[in-house]
Amino acid sequence: MKQFLFYVFLVLSTTQIYGQAKKVDPSVIRNEISRRGFTESEVSDKLKEKGIFLNIDNVSFNQLQEVKKQVEEAMLELEAEKSLKKPKTEDTEAVIDDKVKAAVDKVKATDDKDKKVVRKDAKDVATEIVKDVKAGSSLEEALGDKLAQTNRDSIPVTVWGQHAFRQKQIPTYVAEKTYQTPESYILGTDDKISISIASSRVYYNQSFVVGKNGSINPDKMPRINLKGVMYGKAKQIIAAAYRPYYNFSPEHLEVIVSGTRTISVNVVGEVVNPGTFTVSALNTAFNALVFAQGPSNIGSLRNIDLIRSNGQRKRVDIYEYLTNPSIATKDFFLNDNDYISVPVAEKIITVGGSIVRPMKYELLRGENLNKLLFYAGGLAENAYVTTLQVKRFVNDKEKIIDIPYNDLKTSGRDFDLLNGDVVTIKSIPKKFENFVTVTGAVDLQGAYEISSGMRISELLRKSILKRDARLDVAYLKRLNKDLTAKTELIRLQDILNKPYGEQDIALQDNDQLYIFSLDRYARKDSVTIIGAVRTPNLKYPYDPGKSLKINDLVLLAGGLKPDATPFAYIVRTDTSNSRLIQYIRINDLNGAIQNPAAVENLTLMPNDELRIFSKLTYTDTANVKVSGAVRIPGEYHYDETLTLKDVLTMSGGLRMEADLAQVVVFRVDLQKDIKTTATTVTIDRDLKVSGDANFQLHPYDQIVVRTVPKFHLQQYVTLNGEVKYPGEYALTKENETVGELLLRAGNYTPEAFPEGVTLFRAEDNIGYIILTPKQTANGKGSTFDLPIREGDVIEIPKSKDFVTILGATKANEMYQDKILESGKINVAYIGAKSAYHYVETYAAGVNKDGRARLITVRHPNGRLQKTKNYGFFKVYPKVQKGSVINVGYAEVKAKDEKKGETVDWNKTIADILSKTTAILSMVLLFKSINK
Repeated sequence: MKQFLFYVFLVLSTTQIYGQAKKVDPSVIRNEISRRGFTESEVSDKLKEKGIFLNIDNVSFNQLQEVKKQVEEAMLELEAEKSLKKPKTEDTEAVIDDKVKAAVDKVKATDDKDKKVVRKDAKDVATEIVKDVKAGSSLEEALGDKLAQTNRDSIPVTVWGQHAFRQKQIPTYVAEKTYQTPESYILGTDDKISISIASSRVYYNQSFVVGKNGSINPDKMPRINLKGVMYGKAKQIIAAAYRPYYNFSPEHLEVIVSGTRTISVNVVGEVVNPGTFTVSALNTAFNALVFAQGPSNIGSLRNIDLIRSNGQRKRVDIYEYLTNPSIATKDFFLNDNDYISVPVAEKIITVGGSIVRPMKYELLRGENLNKLLFYAGGLAENAYVTTLQVKRFVNDKEKIIDIPYNDLKTSGRDFDLLNGDVVTIKSIPKKFENFVTVTGAVDLQGAYEISSGMRISELLRKSILKRDARLDVAYLKRLNKDLTAKTELIRLQDILNKPYGEQDIALQDNDQLYIFSLDRYARKDSVTIIGAVRTPNLKYPYDPGKSLKINDLVLLAGGLKPDATPFAYIVRTDTSNSRLIQYIRINDLNGAIQNPAAVENLTLMPNDELRIFSKLTYTDTANVKVSGAVRIPGEYHYDETLTLKDVLTMSGGLRMEADLAQVVVFRVDLQKDIKTTATTVTIDRDLKVSGDANFQLHPYDQIVVRTVPKFHLQQYVTLNGEVKYPGEYALTKENETVGELLLRAGNYTPEAFPEGVTLFRAEDNIGYIILTPKQTANGKGSTFDLPIREGDVIEIPKSKDFVTILGATKANEMYQDKILESGKINVAYIGAKSAYHYVETYAAGVNKDGRARLITVRHPNGRLQKTKNYGFFKVYPKVQKGSVINVGYAEVKAKDEKKGETVDWNKTIADILSKTTAILSMVLLFKSINK
């Protein structure tokens, strides 16, 4: 600021001394604006908001003082605005994210099946919270507000008053926003106060935050204490403090609460969402209950306790607020750490029947029937007020009490109600009787009051007969004494000719007069035109004068379409027998239209249908079809001008795999034996046919563009694991094998385990394929002869130098418990020994529950090998690196409780012979091998 004044003084002094310039150098003002961090357009826009339009390039020295003042005030306002809109730092954003996650968890945790709450998607809640924080709200306040709003309107309302919270009828306030602050609002630390003075001589606009010492400190002025002061009183204090320093009238001073402090409020008891909420201090106890989604279905709406941090208590009554919302701003503003406690409702009464708002209501002690009817909006207009009924449970029995309501009302008394009472107001069952009804051909149909001696002519004057009313016949329906009905024929013309005459009979209660219209009995025939006209399906009323002819109906339909045929048909239906239909051909339709006197311009009869056909109906549509290696296969309308090149061009041209020498045209020869011929042509990439550039197509030709044999793009397989170069590989030839692919991948690494190689094939849902390696001629590795296919995944595992043993062994006799915790033991591989050798060596053999003949080996490639039993001899499978040996358990058979059961010797001898034969066969086999 000092630099700015220095420049002004320098320019002003120089000009006064030399008297050479009449205008201020604009660069002086621009430099000061730029130094303060603003642009010329920002300052100009701010001045325009005040109605000041400044041209910096055209400021005279006479205007300098005023311009300086206006520019300085604009920049002060801009600085104040920027200070209130500082962006969040990255650290703050991280805190927001963490707290939003916690809030989302709370939203999920508040689900309550009994309340049937359908929760809003947690992601949406988090997004809304972040949006509110970035807009200026405190994080705690945004969290509390969103948790309060989370689907509160989905909880059903059972007691009157709950709707105020579940249908969002009570607002909530956010600290960073400006609201119309009540005069009774009590200011406190962190409240934001904006003070502005706007007059012809003074413009002042500053914002302050009430400090921890409870005051604001305007520049060059004493502190102003505002903490604990009502907003209305604070405006008077501020006006008195500013008056010695600024000259203004009371109407020029504006003091607003531009942002309120946040406080913590604890809502406990029977509410939907209890907890501690951080809210704007502008919220009252009623607003704070909104954050907790209001009392639950058993919570009280009338006996809510507001417990101040200093121990004072005040009762909060939602019904008082609903009947007089202004009470909220009188003595219900909140302080930090106030408690709101909602107890269980003590007295719930149900009222139904002819009442304005049938529902459940909560009553206080001393409130009874009269107060209940007041809260329910009073009795309905058809209520039966002589007697009301109360249903009540007394001594474990249900009891009905009749209340003489009229007597109570007359005497000014009340009726005591108890918790759980159900009050029913019945409706007046009897309908009104002093009326008559008129329906039909009158302007004013409906019920009319009947007076003594009222006649039909009077009813006709009230209801106003229509011009098309039938006067020769009408009917009067009248109830007999036994409530049966009788119908009397009435001639309205006689009544109109002689009112109060013999025919003009007196009416009685509930009489119904039916008057008919002539239109109801008129014959309503029509004629129809369909087909090749501009307005097809036109239905036109038939002319009884028989003046309507073919040319008239065509003109009414907008005339013929260009494709109309020169002939037409009239389909005539006999009016007395709809099954008799006649077809009349009009050979010269154009002549009938152009010459009304023509013979074929027939007169139309009732229900005639004129059918005019389109020439397109009689024309066959021929297409040509193209398929195969083109980009857009499909059908195209045939025309003589269509060539093969045209069709291939319109089908998007050829795909890269197209065989230019195999374009086949299949053609139906319609002239001879209607047989199909095939013509193969050769084309170039410009779609020209070799030897016939304008190859002509015929109707129904089908063009097929063949694909080059065995054409395909790169086909990939995946090789993972212990090879030198794992990854994706494109197949370079047909039927390339696994072994050839391994060589391309640099063969196995030293840690590879060839015996465990697996191949997964997705083609045809084949799945895993077990591979068996064999030694190559050069001995450098293993190869596999299985051809590979596109999409195959080959896995080469690492070598396993151990063998796993599990099952029914005696390993517990050899090892500590911690080694056996997993139910298996892993032992070193000692060569291609038998599985039994490994069990005996490392697992102390087979235990009493196991059987050696049930030993199996699962090899690394997934193959299962079992022990082979030859009578007394067993051949155990050989073990490889990484194999899993399983010792099977014997089947447990139920013991036979019968004693002295007879032995089946035949079965026993047969078993012995079978085993002996097996042994002899083995001996003979060994002898033949040794020879």
